[in-house]
This record gives sequence, C-alpha cells and structure tokens, in this order.
Amino acid sequence: MHRWVWDLHYAEPVSTQHEFPISAVRHDTPRLPLGPLALPGQYTVRLKIGEKTLTAPLIIRADPRVDTPMGDLHRQFDMQMKLASMLSDSSIAVMEARSVHEQLQKLTQADSAAAGSLKASDRKLTALLEGIEQSTVAGSPTLVKANETIFGLYGSNGSASAAPTVAQENAASEAANDFNAVMKSWNNFKASELPQINAALRKAGQPEIHPENQNRMEDSAPHEE
Repeated sequence: MHRWVWDLHYAEPVSTQHEFPISAVRHDTPRLPLGPLALPGQYTVRLKIGEKTLTAPLIIRADPRVDTPMGDLHRQFDMQMKLASMLSDSSIAVMEARSVHEQLQKLTQADSAAAGSLKASDRKLTALLEGIEQSTVAGSPTLVKANETIFGLYGSNGSASAAPTVAQENAASEAANDFNAVMKSWNNFKASELPQINAALRKAGQPEIHPENQNRMEDSAPHEE
C-alpha cells in the first residue's frame, strides 16, 4: 500500500552548515552532508508495528562499473563513519558553546554583581570557541576550526568510490587529535566552569545558563531545495 525508498545512506550527521550540490534540482535534492553510503552486502529491513515486527531481506550490490576492491570500500566506509561521528559531536559542541556565549553576553551587559566573573568566563569560552586574535599560539585548535576541518574532510572522503589517500588519512588523524583536545576542553568547561557560573548567577538572583543546540530546529527545516 505504501512504498518507502532508502537512498542507501546512513543517518546524516549533525552539522553547523549545509549546502546543495551544483547539480541540485529545485525541491528534489537532499541537502549535504548526507550520511555515510552503505556498503554492498546483505541487510535486513525491519518494520515494527506495536508488538509485531516484520522482516525482509535486502541485498545491496555494487555498481558493476565500479571495480574498487571491497577492502578499499571498507576503509573508506570506516573513515566516513568516524568523521561523521566527529562532525556530529563537534557541531553539537559548537552550537552549545555559542548558546552559552550568547547567554553570557546578555548577562554581562546587565548591571549585576556577577558581571565581572561572567566576563572572565566568557573570555575563556571565546578562546575555546573561536580563539583570541592576540594569541601568540599560531594554529591552536578551537571548536569552530576543528568542526570546519572535519566538515571539509567528510565531504572530500565521500566524493569517489575509492580508498582514502595517504594525505586524507594523515589529515583525518590530525583532525582527530584536534577534535579530542577541544572536546576535552569543552567538556571540562561544562563540568567545572559552568557550575561555578550558575552558582554565581543563583547568588545574584539571575537565571542559570544552559547549553542549547539548534539541531531540533535544523531537523524541522526543509531538507530539499
């Protein structure tokens, strides 16, 4: 009675930016980035209705025009999955950090006893989020920089059915190091700095700050152009 078509991609990663290919057809082109492309193989489709589950086999066959060895396709898939995971986590971190920054900005502009400490915390957050112009440490990782790098690597890795190049593997490894460093700093900020900020706000009779991300808004937006 109803037909459902799988475009052979896993769920799309969370991203702070989206785009459409130059070949886009109006109202009939999904936005990028798409999820990692499924590998050829045997799958099981499950339809759950209440307590009842129906299953059916599904076989994905490789395009006969593509002669890339399966081992290379697996390497590409593994990298895509890792990059997609890092893209989602770093995008959520960027959106949350930006929301905290915006909330701090509003509170520091108000005449409050906690304004001084809030400004110091906001400077720490700004350095973690986007860096400081006067910084003498060239190329130090930030949340925004790590997120943009991962976004670019994810797009280039899925552009052809081929194993990642040595340059792509090296770039992905470097991006992972920066990602781990900035995510550790961001998690530490949420675990230690943010509770102190909220304690000061409660003492001053001000509303607490809570990290928010816009992913729900993005999910409700049109995905086709």
